[in-house]
Amino acid sequence: MTTPQRNSWGDFYEGAGSADYLLDHLAIHKDFLKEIFGRKPVTALEAGCGSAIMSVFLAMTGVRVTACDRDPEVLRKAGETARQWNAMVTFAKEDLLALSLGADRFDLSFSQGVLEHMTDEQIRQSCREILRVSPVFVFSVPSVYYNHQDFGDERLLPESEWRRILNGIGRLELKPYFPLRVKRNFLVKRPLMLMGILTR
Repeated sequence: MTTPQRNSWGDFYEGAGSADYLLDHLAIHKDFLKEIFGRKPVTALEAGCGSAIMSVFLAMTGVRVTACDRDPEVLRKAGETARQWNAMVTFAKEDLLALSLGADRFDLSFSQGVLEHMTDEQIRQSCREILRVSPVFVFSVPSVYYNHQDFGDERLLPESEWRRILNGIGRLELKPYFPLRVKRNFLVKRPLMLMGILTR
């Protein structure tokens, strides 16, 4: 079986509305979602929504979610996914480097698999913008143990690099999650994901 060729992020998210995709993401990112739910947001912004599957799930639980992305094709497919699941998600074409949204518009912002595609300065600028529209930003990126690139230009950075990049932007807490056992030593677990909680 050949892997379909992916020429764009729209191609990458083809089929992202399936039940398997939703359930797999909920399982992998359980700890990430628990962090978001623990803060009891009424309104939330998904900053760089991709498939928007997390926005869809949060909307299904009653959170008023706005999902933004700068890629119109990605937004179109994310909208199809939301309609497929009857989830009330608001979509907006936005650039994270210069959000047009008002200050303190949301209780919380979140992103999964976005910041690792940016340069250091783009990360800092995006986080400044996100903290302008919400007091807390919960983000997830692949850890150094992720060991491959899904699509694009992912940077697999250690915790020390995230601390360096985000130094002075806000108060940062980092938590590794989704540990998998190492093939050569099943007693050792390595977290594939890293969660950051950035607050003003």
